[in-house]
Amino acid sequence: MKILFCLGEYYKDKIGGAEIQSSLLIKHLLSFGHEMVYLCQGDSFKLFPDIDDRGLKIYRIKRPFKRINTLHYLSKKKIYELLDKINPDIIYQRGDYHFIDIISTYGKERRIPVVSALSMERHCRKPKLYITPSLPFQIINRKLISRYYSYSSKIICQTEHQKKLFKDNYDIESIIIPIGHEIPESIPKKEKKPTIIWVANIKPLKRPEIFIELAKRMSDTGARFIMIGRPHDQRYYQNMKTEIDLIKNLKYLGERDFDTTNDHIARSWILVSTSESEGFSNTFVQAWMRGTPVISMNADPDDMISEHGLGMMAPTIDLLEKKIRHLIEHPEKIKIMGDRAKEISYDLYDIQKISRRLERVFLDIV
Repeated sequence: MKILFCLGEYYKDKIGGAEIQSSLLIKHLLSFGHEMVYLCQGDSFKLFPDIDDRGLKIYRIKRPFKRINTLHYLSKKKIYELLDKINPDIIYQRGDYHFIDIISTYGKERRIPVVSALSMERHCRKPKLYITPSLPFQIINRKLISRYYSYSSKIICQTEHQKKLFKDNYDIESIIIPIGHEIPESIPKKEKKPTIIWVANIKPLKRPEIFIELAKRMSDTGARFIMIGRPHDQRYYQNMKTEIDLIKNLKYLGERDFDTTNDHIARSWILVSTSESEGFSNTFVQAWMRGTPVISMNADPDDMISEHGLGMMAPTIDLLEKKIRHLIEHPEKIKIMGDRAKEISYDLYDIQKISRRLERVFLDIV
């Protein structure tokens, strides 16, 4: 079966949650014997593919001016010609609405099944409309997103909460396939000194300033605080970096590759999530598989933290500080949560099993 993955970026160009998941799925679908093709945005149209070290063919569509995705309509004919050239048996699209409804519409017209995977909570809600001069374009964009979903052969959500939210907003049924990761072959030992880690892209939605404040408050504990992530907004980042440099127990490591990030997570005692909103964060599963519990302010995918004890919820910075102080004084509790996290995540989020589930979806509708 020839499977086409459509995403905004190629994972080696820009690491994001959707790109990480797609790379892992592609690895296993290739091992199952399928022909895999990848379509993403780039600096120019690539009608002849690059081929990576796994044999994956990568085509690129020119990134629109100022990333205004509706401008892809100006290249719709070229995009259709490229899709005809690829001639897939099935199309899988994931992440933000990088190609608006063009891929779904193409699949409907050519009778090629299109599977659309949702990554975040906001994908399950209709975009808000604001009374500004751009209102007509907001309305058009909203209609295109609705068509993106209605023309899809199957919608995949990550959690029960997303499934219900999507049904309430779009009146379309979906199925649940969570994210997955490789079960580690070996796990390095935890640091002797309490180490608290934060991993996310540096942007307001992720609220890194709360973690910085937490490190300041806990300077008396002897705990080390580590931040990993790619800056999005340079001005926002520079203001934050100036503050970080003044805090002795906090270190910002910048962006790190996937394996290095996993190594830091494995050696840490606790992963902290300060995000305002999350879908199903890759870092949660990366942490759980390495015996690192998660303390989260907001995100709790399918209540895995609150109901299954894979960490703790702490909706305010005061609670965050209180719970982390308690845990570093009682490391045996961290180990109990970490061991439980490994056991449950190995069973539920093994990427080999997740890939087989996705393969069955594809085979059922081709």
